Amino acid sequence: ARVCRSLAPGGLLMVIEMDGLPTFLPDGAPGSRIEAHACETLLAAGWNSHPDWSRTLDLAGFDVIARRALNPDTRAATAEVARYAERHLGDVREALAATWPSDELTAFDGLLEPGHPESVARRDDLVARNPRTAWAARRPG
Repeated sequence: ARVCRSLAPGGLLMVIEMDGLPTFLPDGAPGSRIEAHACETLLAAGWNSHPDWSRTLDLAGFDVIARRALNPDTRAATAEVARYAERHLGDVREALAATWPSDELTAFDGLLEPGHPESVARRDDLVARNPRTAWAARRPG
């Protein structure tokens, strides 16, 4: 509500939320099944859950004028994408350590071990997918 009051009449606010976990392996590629299973497990546990901002913006006095799903992909298999994948998947691995069976953890570890054929450090087919939802809201007046 304070943000709404601070904008000039007709002023625009954009809210962008990640609405899923980043993924890196192309569908059907080696390792993609274990990556998808990890995402499903963490999303079911509440990772990256976000609010639907529509009602909050409305209650704050804004008119929501648009809501769109955004799916920006970084398709180039750059060193930065590989480092991002290693860092994120390392965090995922840490979160799964207490709940996943050892055989699934071993399969997941292949994505992080530099010498493993499925390691993200060795891949040239990575795609950083970061799904988001954006809301545009205008102050009335």
